[in-house]
Amino acid sequence: MWSWGFVHDVTTTGEPFRGLNVKDEATGFCLAIEGDRSLSPLRVIAVLKHLLVLYGRPRYVRSDNDPELMAQRLLTHFQDQGITPNRITPGKPWQNGSHESFKGTSRQECLDAERFHSLTEAQVVIED
Repeated sequence: MWSWGFVHDVTTTGEPFRGLNVKDEATGFCLAIEGDRSLSPLRVIAVLKHLLVLYGRPRYVRSDNDPELMAQRLLTHFQDQGITPNRITPGKPWQNGSHESFKGTSRQECLDAERFHSLTEAQVVIED
């Protein structure tokens, strides 16, 4: 099972950005961190396709209910790949506790430890 979700931050100039984190629940390994101003369902699918080539297909992907992660286009792609989405109950982040902990650590060690002056700088640091 993989889990994924978003973290949010802003640059020192006030420009918001998001980071998509994907984690393998069995190994605890971070499979991907993708950062940008916004991440459309097509962009999320592109990340997923790349991960499927690198790591194979998980049976399940757990997520919260972010619109980008629940878009019909993405759910159709899951179905086409034989992946079952496992959505948590809205308002109950503890149902995805392992990933919430991962996002917290990511925030503490990267986002809170750095001051990003541009989106490009944030992408380089986050995705490295």
